[in-house]
Amino acid sequence: MQHSYQRYILDSTLGVITSPNSNVVFSHDATLAISGALEELSVWNIKLGTKVRVCGLRDGTAEISKICRSPKKNLIAVGYTDGTIRLWDIEKRELKLKLKGHKKAVSCLAFNTEGNFLASGSNDCTIVIWDLISENGICRLKGHRDMVTSITFLEEYNMLISASKDTLLKVWSIDGQYCIDTYIGHRTEIWSMVLFTQSGYKDKPDEEGLTKYNLLTGSSDQSLRLFSIYKDPRVFSTEADEDGKEVGGSEHVLEYRGCVTVSQSGRTGQLLMDSTQSLVGYFNVNKVFMLYRVRSFADSIKRMKRRIRRRKEKGGVAKASVQCSDAMELVSTVKTTHKLTSFDFGRQLKESDEVEVLFGMNNNSMQLYRLSRNNSQATKDEEGRSMENTGSYEKVLSIALAGHRSDVRALALTSTDDLILSVGQKDAKVWSVRSLECVRSIDVVNGLCCCILPGDKHAVIGTKDGKLVLVDLNTGDVMQTVQAHKGSIWSVDVRQDSKGMMSGGADHNICFWEISFWLSILLTVDPTTKRRMLQIIATRTLKMSHDILCVKYSNTKDPSKLLVAVSLLDNTVKIFFEDTLRFFLSLYGHKLPVLSLSISSDNKLIVTASADKNIKIWGLDFGDCHKSFFAHADSVMSVGFVNNTHYVFSCGKDGVLKFWDADRFEMITQTNAHYGEAWCLVVSHLGDFVVTAGHDRAIRVFLRSNEPVILEEEREREMDEQLDQTMDVDGERALGMEEETAMPNEDKQAVGEAQAHEVTLDKDASDKVSSVHSSSMRSADYLISTLERAENQRKKVKEWEEECEYMKSLLTEEEYNQRTENGAKPLMAPPEKDIMMMGMSPLEFVATTISNIPRPEFESTLLVLPFENVCQLVEYFKDMLETNQQVELCVRSLLFLLKLYEVGFEGTCNGQQQLEASTQLRSTLVVLKSLMREKLFETRVSGWVGLKWKGYIGVNQAALRLLKRKLDEKNEVFGEEKRSKILCSFCFTKIVPISF
Repeated sequence: MQHSYQRYILDSTLGVITSPNSNVVFSHDATLAISGALEELSVWNIKLGTKVRVCGLRDGTAEISKICRSPKKNLIAVGYTDGTIRLWDIEKRELKLKLKGHKKAVSCLAFNTEGNFLASGSNDCTIVIWDLISENGICRLKGHRDMVTSITFLEEYNMLISASKDTLLKVWSIDGQYCIDTYIGHRTEIWSMVLFTQSGYKDKPDEEGLTKYNLLTGSSDQSLRLFSIYKDPRVFSTEADEDGKEVGGSEHVLEYRGCVTVSQSGRTGQLLMDSTQSLVGYFNVNKVFMLYRVRSFADSIKRMKRRIRRRKEKGGVAKASVQCSDAMELVSTVKTTHKLTSFDFGRQLKESDEVEVLFGMNNNSMQLYRLSRNNSQATKDEEGRSMENTGSYEKVLSIALAGHRSDVRALALTSTDDLILSVGQKDAKVWSVRSLECVRSIDVVNGLCCCILPGDKHAVIGTKDGKLVLVDLNTGDVMQTVQAHKGSIWSVDVRQDSKGMMSGGADHNICFWEISFWLSILLTVDPTTKRRMLQIIATRTLKMSHDILCVKYSNTKDPSKLLVAVSLLDNTVKIFFEDTLRFFLSLYGHKLPVLSLSISSDNKLIVTASADKNIKIWGLDFGDCHKSFFAHADSVMSVGFVNNTHYVFSCGKDGVLKFWDADRFEMITQTNAHYGEAWCLVVSHLGDFVVTAGHDRAIRVFLRSNEPVILEEEREREMDEQLDQTMDVDGERALGMEEETAMPNEDKQAVGEAQAHEVTLDKDASDKVSSVHSSSMRSADYLISTLERAENQRKKVKEWEEECEYMKSLLTEEEYNQRTENGAKPLMAPPEKDIMMMGMSPLEFVATTISNIPRPEFESTLLVLPFENVCQLVEYFKDMLETNQQVELCVRSLLFLLKLYEVGFEGTCNGQQQLEASTQLRSTLVVLKSLMREKLFETRVSGWVGLKWKGYIGVNQAALRLLKRKLDEKNEVFGEEKRSKILCSFCFTKIVPISF
């Protein structure tokens, strides 16, 4: 008989304000701050400094790596470390869309002005452009040789600009899906860029260096480089090859306009333009934020002319074009106490001429500043450029109380499981289990361990400098500080009878303490008023031969049976009698020191966790080792028994929480608890939840659910997850779709600040976004099983109908009417319906399954279907069109399948040969050719659905007319023949109705 357990699932996460790997953004009205808190999206009220809502998936599989605000209200795009992108509605806390197109973490995101298109860059060196209306990827751009760090749309010309750590700037044509221009003049990695337009722009002669769009880039050196973009970059990309395909011209889109040297060293962290495009924010990794003002065109020309005049007066030669120093000036400099991770511009305060800036810090906090927009305090050089400026700024708000500034190293629970005490390097915090909020902060430095004393009102914290600090949990005051050890205190524990405690430190001593009360006179209120105060008094000291890493009392209130377990730096665990301190047992067998240990409630078992990645289960009566597990991929940091059971929890530096059965010697479950090291855990007294803490500054609460766990099924599930991780790569490799990353060419590296360009026209510069991954594989398997069930049911129905016809032929008309009661009932009992089809017909069952497949995964699902199932699916599409079911989806799917099997993949047989070999499918396609046109026309001219389609088609026709007018206006640029080709391409891509 299988033994079942109960699963512990992640319920809540405490203590994370903003993750260091994510960024912070404002909401559209700048009243809410949005930050990435591990895998969750936290929304904060700026005025109150409180968390108002949380969006996200509590699966612990992928951390947020990038957040981007959509032009559409309340819509936020979030990129994750596993390459997925999710669109969240922060008001409704609803997941709108999930996109999967990258193999590695998403590094940058950018929306177009209307918010209908999204571009994403990743650590896998690729860029994907997504159509959010049809919920599909348009193309994948390949050409960078390192992580893509920044992307931006150049919408007027339907282009995209990207920057990467490979020091390259690339300009892409979205229509042609190729690279137009590549700038290789940067010496170091490009980390950020912004595209902006100077105010007061008018068409000017090119010799003045004036263009509508400007690009500012920041790299690993101390320079901010400015580039101008020509008025119409398409002028330089309208050459054609022999086949009529557009290729890059001889001119360059980007024109270098000089640089501004930043006074502070360190690589660029982020560049960002405010909504008015008049301010540019910049920060580097050395705690410095700089605010620049973008001058208008008129002011830039004045600065340029004055610079030229001064150079001529000195006998020098100056460039007769607007340079970066002419277009920008430093406004303010803010030096923060901690390193910045990101920032975002908020409200523009016109009354005080200030702007609000939200900073995300790497110490798990956010700060709101108000910076002045003027530069009256700036110092200038001989050419009038702003050099150093502290400006005027004010720190308005700091959101920091809801989390630790550093790793959480120790945890403790009250006896009623209502409060959690967490200890970090800078402070200690008390959390409410019910409200999940921080109710108290205590100033204790360098805390390493803690325990809560009887009564749940006081706690003792051991520090790195050897002090025991007694604190009041209600008020947060430090009541007593004792210099207990000469070295770090690694562990403390309280006796079960509440009469004492002990501490172990790096000075080889175990100190025993008595918990007592003394009377305190409150002189400030009334000299006669007295209050009982708690204190700890040293009673005994046990000298050991090595450093003490962990101490633990056995779970008994009988002083004669009370034991003390001590782990030493010599890889052993010593057990003593508490009353006489007489030696009892020595547990040896670990290859590295034991970092944590726990004793069961019945005092029969003791579990030790070591830095050698092993967990050992010992008998406490004779000290024999019952079992040794290779438990974690790194050092095991903490273990704990569940009360009144022999179930054990463990966590380690691999960030995994594991659940064990110490009687059957089985691992029950494992969960990814932290993105980094998991330092400690504590199990509730009732065993209904477990709390963990780690390097990511998060405190995780795992609740015991009613979901049963069967070991065999759990092992199968873990194996499926491992297969899913390899399926993403192996599936694409099997279809010949794997990507190859080109190595950098040393001959193409730029030397100095020369304006070096390179036109990239590799035929592999773009690719389809559809990729095979685990979710699409699962959808394909489910679709295949659906087709099999539907075909089996159809076969049964067909055989039943044939038997009924045969029986009818054997009967006379009178006998037939008698048996069927004049046609009221069938001649034979119909076949039983498949219970999995839930009473639906085969056609309805297939149509429902197809409609339930997520749109972003639909093409990749069709991509992996066997040809036999594709033929079956085409037949069902024909039946669905005949019955007016999912007309738009059927048309889109059929067009994709026709294109897929007409071209075929490299290294496989031609899909056209497969279509020709199937005579049945060929006849079906002939029927579909006329059926598709007929159904699309019917839906356009009839019914309320027709009105809906007619509206979409009318919008498309109006858009085409607008495009035609624009092309007619630029006929002198493109030419009549080229214009007709582009118009045809627009018709092909835009006439298909979008999904609703």
